Amino acid sequence: MLTEAVRIVLLFIMLNHIYMYDDKIKLQTQGGPIGLQLTGILAQLFMIWWDKQIQTTMKQLGLELRMYKSYVDDINMVMKATKPGLRFDGTKLVSSETTIEEDQELETDERAMRLFRSIANSIHHSIEMEVDCPSRHKDRKMPILDLKVWIEKREQRGQYRQQVVLHEFYYKEVASKSMINARSALPWKCKRTIMTQEVLRVLLNCNTRLPWEVVVVHVNHMMQRMQYSGYNQRFRSEVVKSALKAYENIKARDITNV
Repeated sequence: MLTEAVRIVLLFIMLNHIYMYDDKIKLQTQGGPIGLQLTGILAQLFMIWWDKQIQTTMKQLGLELRMYKSYVDDINMVMKATKPGLRFDGTKLVSSETTIEEDQELETDERAMRLFRSIANSIHHSIEMEVDCPSRHKDRKMPILDLKVWIEKREQRGQYRQQVVLHEFYYKEVASKSMINARSALPWKCKRTIMTQEVLRVLLNCNTRLPWEVVVVHVNHMMQRMQYSGYNQRFRSEVVKSALKAYENIKARDITNV
C-alpha cells in the first residue's frame, strides 16, 4: 500500500503537469497525462489490481477461465462456454425465458464474450471493455497482433474430440508488402539475418499441429515479399533454408526439454 506522503506527491505531480500545444503552455486539468512516465506506471499498477478482481469475480460466479493472459489493458483469454440466457445483474448471474430466447441466434463464443464484458465493466467505472471472438470474422479466426487464433475440435485416439487452441501467422491486408530493399546501404550479412529472422517468425507463429501445407502458404507469401523488395531467387532460397534450419533446432530443443 502507498504511504500518505507518496500519495500526496503523486497527486501533486498529476495535478500540476504542464504541456505545450500550438506553442502555448497548458495545464493538465484531468486524467493521466499521455506521455508522462508516471501515468504508465500507475496504469500498470491499477491493471494488476483489476486483473485480480475480474478473475476473482469470475470464479465467485462459477465461470471458468481456462486461460487468462494480460499485458496492461490487453487481455487474451479462453473461457468455458456459458449457458444461453445468462446475464449479470451486478451481483449475480440471472436468467429468464426472454434472455434464453435472445441468445438462441448467438454463437457460443459471442454469447460468452458478451457476458464477460458485462462483468468486466462492473469492476471499475473507469474501465470499459471491448471484446472480440473468432465467430466475428469470416474465417472464424481472431487476429491478435501477428497471430490468428481459433478453437478447433480434434479427434484423440479415435474416440474423444478434444478442443485445442490453434494459431497461425497473421499479416494485415493493409500492411506494406515491401521489406528492406535489396538496394539499400545495409550490408548483405545484415539483410540476410533480418530476412531469416522474419521467416523464422512466420514459422514460429504457426502452431505445430497445423498441416505443413498451411505453413508453406505463409512462407511463400514472405518469399513473394522478398521478391517484391528486389531479392533474387538464390538469396531467397538461402534465407528460407537458414530459417528452416533454425526452426528445426528450436523444435529439437523443445522436445529435449519436455
